[in-house]
Amino acid sequence: KSESDPNPNPIPIPNPNQVRNQDVIYLLRGVQASGIRLAWQFVRDHWSTFLERYAGGMLLPHVVKVAGGFSSEADAEAVLAFFVEHPTKELEKTVAQAVEAIRAQASWRVRDDAGVKAWAASR
Repeated sequence: KSESDPNPNPIPIPNPNQVRNQDVIYLLRGVQASGIRLAWQFVRDHWSTFLERYAGGMLLPHVVKVAGGFSSEADAEAVLAFFVEHPTKELEKTVAQAVEAIRAQASWRVRDDAGVKAWAASR
């Protein structure tokens, strides 16, 4: 990585001799549960490796779905921009679904954020 890279020391993708390819998805989901930005950064840092290992199979869409946990329009645009820069025909539907999920969550936040905060403050 270059000095200008905001993440100069990315987490390495597990070696397939140490972690089976199909189990990397569970690693991603576990990281996503405690830090979606870290999980998404991991996907972006290792995108070419994920494509190499999973293209044409059932697991690549699960890698993309990591992004579906975001909840802002800015994140939806960033995810969309990533896949515009890294187009993969087999993932068009999955990317559209992830962006739709992000936008639905963003809409919910805009609509209900104040009400939820007020309710929590009253408890």
